[in-house]
Amino acid sequence: MVKKRLGRRKQRSGAKKAETKPPDLVKTTVELRRDQDGALERIKLYYRDRSSPRIDKKALIQKAVDLLIAEFNTNKDFLLTGDK
Repeated sequence: MVKKRLGRRKQRSGAKKAETKPPDLVKTTVELRRDQDGALERIKLYYRDRSSPRIDKKALIQKAVDLLIAEFNTNKDFLLTGDK
């Protein structure tokens, strides 16, 4: 006897996420030092009850990249000055 599955097949969660992801975002992996990760967590917790929508690490990293780009556009050699 052959059993047939009834009902709709479930969509894989990866495929569903790809559909809901905004088209202008690029997925990337970032390695952070422990102190950087801790600082991001502290900043995230600071804003947890102060903002709507909530600010997560992704938003903080996106803001950091925006600030980096703005600084680069102002001073192309700012990373060569020895400042942290």
